[in-house]
Amino acid sequence: MNNFECKSMLHRNNVVLSPSIISPSFENAFCTPFDDNTLEVYDEASTSGTLVFQEKRSHGRVSTRIFSAYLHAVGGWPKFCFWVVVISLWQILSIMGDFWLSKWTMTAENGSDARFLEQTPAFLGMYALFALSGVFFTVLRTTSILLSGLRASKELFNDMTKALFQAPMAFFDANPIGRILNRYSNDIVTIDTIIPMTLNSFLAMVFVAIFCLITTIATTKLLGLLLAPIVIIYFRVGQTYVNPAREVERVNKVTKSPLLNLMSEAIDGVLVIRAFGSHHVKRFEALHHRNVDCNLEAVFASQVIMQWFSLRIQLTTTLLLFVSSFSLVCARAYLSPGIIGLVLNYTFAVLPFFEWIVTSWSQIETAMVGPERVAEYAAIESEAPRVISGATAYDWPTTGHITFSN
Repeated sequence: MNNFECKSMLHRNNVVLSPSIISPSFENAFCTPFDDNTLEVYDEASTSGTLVFQEKRSHGRVSTRIFSAYLHAVGGWPKFCFWVVVISLWQILSIMGDFWLSKWTMTAENGSDARFLEQTPAFLGMYALFALSGVFFTVLRTTSILLSGLRASKELFNDMTKALFQAPMAFFDANPIGRILNRYSNDIVTIDTIIPMTLNSFLAMVFVAIFCLITTIATTKLLGLLLAPIVIIYFRVGQTYVNPAREVERVNKVTKSPLLNLMSEAIDGVLVIRAFGSHHVKRFEALHHRNVDCNLEAVFASQVIMQWFSLRIQLTTTLLLFVSSFSLVCARAYLSPGIIGLVLNYTFAVLPFFEWIVTSWSQIETAMVGPERVAEYAAIESEAPRVISGATAYDWPTTGHITFSN
């Protein structure tokens, strides 16, 4: 068998062959040639005799148990109710400030200039009070959510670390170091930063959209009847987007483990790899490129799904804007210019929030894959306890005597 055939067989079977004294050499390295008649074909799907298995990947929606565990880690329902109260007060103050500004504008239109200048300090002071109060509750909300997210991250990190310290040695034989490092790097970063920040934005936008819609519908009754089918379209598009986005995120996380594992093995065994010649160096480079391409395929699929969602959600937003403007034109007979301007302001402000609400919720669902993977390692079977309750003491018996009987 010539050199070209031997190298092609190496690439196709993706194996490392031990050098042999009786083997012919090529490219300054020894290689045992293949014999087509005696070549053994190994089925990768077969798990017989396999020590390291492929990493498991969950399917479908993230379990409610994971959401409950994360909610418990951030502080439970009391903390969530506190967030609801703080965000509600923030939105109430914001809407009161907008109505106060509208009232100030109508006072300028109906009264004289002297009276307007006389009332300006009072209106300005009240508006500043509403604005400063809103800033206070915004800072309180953001600080509380981020600190709670940090608390949840510490708790989940400690649970996983404790479980790994007590895991049997067979677990570390079956799980490469790169797979474990992926949990401690990528998944912990997701729990540390992405989930708290996304949750903060999601809750804020949900309450902004709810209060703006309530105010708009209370002002223009016709708009409420027209908004219902459009909101249903929003949720249908979001539901269609979330399911594949969540699965692609799982694939993205799973395909990072072989990448990290190969890098770790190559760094530890770089001397051995180079000792076998340039062919094996190129082989490890090819394996690395394959792992990178496999991971980037998931990243590319995620971007394609995101663009699909953005196009349809923006078309739905344009339809909602048309419906809102049409309802205001129909209600121009009994609405003042100040109220119409306020409703238009709310409409233009709330439209981007619908897109971000669905986007943020999908990001939360996909990011919850991180706690799901951490919880998987936190629930691994532990070794037997070092001290067994009720067992015989190590130094038993401590006292005794010997009796000789003739």
